[in-house]
Amino acid sequence: MANTAKQDGEDDFADALHDFETQARNLVRKEVDVARRELLERIKPSAPGVGLIAAAAVCSVFCGAASYRLTLRILERWLNPGTAAFLAAVGYGSAGARMALIGIRALQEAHPARSDER
Repeated sequence: MANTAKQDGEDDFADALHDFETQARNLVRKEVDVARRELLERIKPSAPGVGLIAAAAVCSVFCGAASYRLTLRILERWLNPGTAAFLAAVGYGSAGARMALIGIRALQEAHPARSDER
């Protein structure tokens, strides 16, 4: 009879432990889901700015790879090769910097700095 009481106590403890584990797992899943949703809501306004910065990077690569050589060929008709390369680099660099500035401004407008963050 003592064994039966001891067995029942162990079963109750095992059931309680299993219930606790299940509840803890469910709670963690819910909290992670809530955090994920909150994070997505916070980053959604940043999407246009991030997109512009990514577009600036892609444009810079394409301009550097394809158009740079064409520009050099055109400029070398009137200038020496060194000056032509310098002018092409300045032009493409300026365009990339301008697009990055526009993207940064869009990010700042989407997430204005609060007075307690300064």
